[in-house]
Amino acid sequence: MKVILIAAITLDGFIARSSKDKMEWSLDQRLFKKQTTNHTVFIGSTTAKLLNAILPNRNLVVINRSSNPKKLISSVKDDRCFVAGGARTNLLFFEEITDMFLTPHPLFFKKGLPLFHGGSKKIQTKLNKRLRVDSVKDLYQYQYTIK
Repeated sequence: MKVILIAAITLDGFIARSSKDKMEWSLDQRLFKKQTTNHTVFIGSTTAKLLNAILPNRNLVVINRSSNPKKLISSVKDDRCFVAGGARTNLLFFEEITDMFLTPHPLFFKKGLPLFHGGSKKIQTKLNKRLRVDSVKDLYQYQYTIK
């Protein structure tokens, strides 16, 4: 089972300016929709409130801080699922993540919500693939496997 963290990030490693920040700056929404369609997607309650529209054709699972990631993942009947934030949700699933799909955007927030809230653990990754997201902005998604 692949547990894939998927996120748009700034060059300084943030996923949002604040917990109320909508993803209006993200250029990879079309790719996100394509990759997560017909799969389970775990999101936090704050992220669920900020979604502009319901994402159809997905099993959206809204989790909270007391959720058990192993138990949730074991209920997935597919060969992959996605973790799509926010920062606390990403940290909650940290030990279970097998892959990361990250799209760095040419922005600097200087401060905001990091990819993993309060996490100080180190991980090693291996770059598997680079997908072009936007040819005009020369934007790519980088797909990593956790070693």
